Amino acid sequence: LAMILSSLSRNMAGGKALAPAHTYQPDSVHRGNETLTSLNHLAHRMNTSDDKCNTISRWIDDNPDDAAKLTPEQIGTILSNVNSTYEQPPAASILTSGLARANNLTCDHILEAFRACPNQKADIAEVMAPDVVDP
Repeated sequence: LAMILSSLSRNMAGGKALAPAHTYQPDSVHRGNETLTSLNHLAHRMNTSDDKCNTISRWIDDNPDDAAKLTPEQIGTILSNVNSTYEQPPAASILTSGLARANNLTCDHILEAFRACPNQKADIAEVMAPDVVDP
């Protein structure tokens, strides 16, 4: 899959590979003889979906352990791939639900969300702050 996506990126850019704005650093997920990366699957699904919030929600439902361990940088990367500023606060709320299940949401997660969604800081804070567990 990675080779196919790389090839498509080169073809679309006239022979030059397109560099992603952010690079995921996810944990691997083992399924049978394949090693898959759940965040790479989320990134692929988000790139091919018009409904980013539903895509994120389904990913969290399918990967609750991975969702509970998202790093602040991963939160920022995911939110930066939500193109519509209108959808960013609902997407942040959905991501928060995944982290809140394991009490893992920190102020650093919110700061990365602010960086990814600079025009939605108040709405991002409103949906994420209630679940922060920093001391």
